[in-house]
Amino acid sequence: MVEDAFREAGLHSDIEFVNSGGSHVICGIEHGQHGDLGINGAKGSPMQYRRFGGGTTSAHTHAPLIVDDVYVAGISAMLFQGYNKGGTQWAHAHVVLYSNGRRCMLHMAANGRFRAMADVTIADLMAA
Repeated sequence: MVEDAFREAGLHSDIEFVNSGGSHVICGIEHGQHGDLGINGAKGSPMQYRRFGGGTTSAHTHAPLIVDDVYVAGISAMLFQGYNKGGTQWAHAHVVLYSNGRRCMLHMAANGRFRAMADVTIADLMAA
């Protein structure tokens, strides 16, 4: 339904949608797994994905993480959803794949900064 709505709105035809549980490999890295489905019907986890061979990029846990060749992006919504009470490791973060197959994690700061700034001191960090 979402794909149909986007297509109807004029989304370019070379944009590909991947069904749940589907595979989408770019530069030898699996990008089709949301992160909720694991091996043999178990819940998905970054630790399980290490066993897939090759790298994976997912996002289900909403907590940014890099372990071995598994990258997990953060959340792209409000951090407090109502059902996540108490402490959390959730954060705004995206995984970027470069054309050479290397990846990096981009973390977004709550104050809107998007790059390192020379005007931040240790005292500023301690006060935050």
